[in-house]
Amino acid sequence: MLKEYTRQYAEIWDACSTCLPQFTKSYSTYEKLQKEQTLDQFLQSIQSFRKPRISCKILNDADQQVFLSNTSEFLRVGLYFTESQLEMMFSGDLIEGTRKFVRQARAFDPGLTFHDISQACRNIWIMNGLQIIMGIPMQLTPSFFAYSLLYPYTDNLIDDPKISGLD
Repeated sequence: MLKEYTRQYAEIWDACSTCLPQFTKSYSTYEKLQKEQTLDQFLQSIQSFRKPRISCKILNDADQQVFLSNTSEFLRVGLYFTESQLEMMFSGDLIEGTRKFVRQARAFDPGLTFHDISQACRNIWIMNGLQIIMGIPMQLTPSFFAYSLLYPYTDNLIDDPKISGLD
């Protein structure tokens, strides 16, 4: 099955145009500013939400529901996610996979920040999405875990202008 998917997607890739796509929707300056404002409000709401809970290792059920609801609303309004996309993103399997990753990441390195773990989670979500597309069981494998944690340790160091390679 995996070989067939690989072959199928390689054919699609090879058939892709090398030209930039023609986007059917363009946004006015006003619309862009509105979207930026929506993002700023969402980010501010996350900061306000996190501030009193910064010392908590695990959110209680009510806090989790508030966080997921706010995130879902932002994705719907701010990024035009459809209901079916939101259902997949907030499925029990994906949420539990995220929880498992966060627990393992904190056990691996208690010094990881919320930002570090969030950055690493993006890889896990992509990997889990590929597992869903390929019809294989969604699971956190040791290789997914290790690959995802590379970002907080390597990319952030490479991108930090305060760190010199000459020391």
